Amino acid sequence: MEDEGKLGYIKNPSTREKVLTVWRDIMRSNILDISSNVRAEWMVEVVSDSGLKKLKYKPWIAALYANIVPVNVTASYESKHFFPQIYSMIAQEIVRVQKNDPYFTKQQIQILEVVDELTGIASKNNKTAAYDAIIQTVTEGRPNRIGMVYATQNYNVLPDRIRGNTLYVFAFNSSDVDASALTSDFNLDKITRTEIKSLRQHEVIAMTKKEFVIYDRITGEKRRSSRPIKGIFLPPLNQQKVPRTVLA
Repeated sequence: MEDEGKLGYIKNPSTREKVLTVWRDIMRSNILDISSNVRAEWMVEVVSDSGLKKLKYKPWIAALYANIVPVNVTASYESKHFFPQIYSMIAQEIVRVQKNDPYFTKQQIQILEVVDELTGIASKNNKTAAYDAIIQTVTEGRPNRIGMVYATQNYNVLPDRIRGNTLYVFAFNSSDVDASALTSDFNLDKITRTEIKSLRQHEVIAMTKKEFVIYDRITGEKRRSSRPIKGIFLPPLNQQKVPRTVLA
């Protein structure tokens, strides 16, 4: 890669340096160290009509076979240069098994991917190695039984194909550019656009390109609406406190 004339040499200096930076990160992190005793593929035993079969899968796919929810804890490596490549590999493998694996297609397995800070790996301003894999998941996911829930603090910089395939949004207090983007994508009125920018703590506006099913807490009555809905969300457990007074 570094010596001109040799197989694999990259002429563009900028591209060459990016590739070398990724490899340096990989080597320093020791993720290729086989002494870790963590296999790249796990064995899954499946009982079929023809007897017991042993199949090899990536760990996250093997977990799905065992009805275990795999969680990719990225805190230890999300700042590494190879992080987008790892996410791309995971996302592509999920699409592959959903489309082509006999077990996943026969059982009609449904997968929901939950991605935090999506713009860190796919945005108009930052087309990482995971960009194409994210777009493939979003655009090809529905017919292949893959859904996605994502969180972002910068909705306006999401790629157009992701925004176009986003059907539901729960918006908290947002910037003017995000409010404008949401207004355009969800056909909001001026009042709702203004409200998005002035929401207080724990307030949220839900919007959809389809319909919400709404239940009355008292009567149990059910109705449908495609209009934006303003409400209060339950804070995470670490923010909840014991009430100051208890009513009898």
